[in-house]
Amino acid sequence: MGRKKTPLNGMGFAFDLPSIAGFACSITLLITGLVLVVFGTHEVTADEITEWRYERAAEEYQSESSDGGTATPLLPDGAVAWLRVNGTNIDYPVAQAHESDPFFYLSHDIWGNSSRSGCPFLDWRCSNARLQKLVYAHRMGTTGRQFSPIAETWQQEEFDRIGTLEWKTTDGISTFRPFCALKVDKTYQKIQAFDACSETELRNWLSNILCDSTARAADARELCLGTQKAITLATCSSEQSGQRDRTLLVFVETQPTNGESSP
Repeated sequence: MGRKKTPLNGMGFAFDLPSIAGFACSITLLITGLVLVVFGTHEVTADEITEWRYERAAEEYQSESSDGGTATPLLPDGAVAWLRVNGTNIDYPVAQAHESDPFFYLSHDIWGNSSRSGCPFLDWRCSNARLQKLVYAHRMGTTGRQFSPIAETWQQEEFDRIGTLEWKTTDGISTFRPFCALKVDKTYQKIQAFDACSETELRNWLSNILCDSTARAADARELCLGTQKAITLATCSSEQSGQRDRTLLVFVETQPTNGESSP
């Protein structure tokens, strides 16, 4: 038996009902696909704008830093420091998270705008930490943005490519050397210690971290004995979001520049 034809008008045109349903389904899928493409393009464009603004801020900050003046250049609004890791693309302002919304900067830029890129930020518990700081930022796939360049540093060959870290505030500039790196579960407790009140306590803490590390400086033990302050950078180990593993890259202070004490 042939399929039933249903006249739709007085001119004798008729259509196959299953064909109409299939056509409607195709149109629906097409529209859905276009919406997803537009939405995805919007997200990518927003990320590009955020990163472009960071690049402009970095250029302005660098320009002010090299103008021959003695004063430390002003930081962008909302920033408590400027972070640069030599040998990588990491060159960003750093925000200070707050207890009321500790992960705000995972989804907002330094200026408070919504952003998938977010912004490097200090753990809220670091606001009064004098000797040890913990800074978070996203791993942005394979883009090389945010903290992507350090995501694999728990491997020795990647760790060895990392240069010094520069930490700039309105109080001055400090330089930190790569100390060690490790891959841990996101609940790793040892890194969440901010109560070191003396350099001795800090060095004991670093010694414990070093025992868990999978990559380290050749002179890590000697560095530990002379460390004054430490900064840890934290990001996702995996390119896929929602995973538990985190990469921790620990830097320790070397001799402060410009004859100034570390901020």
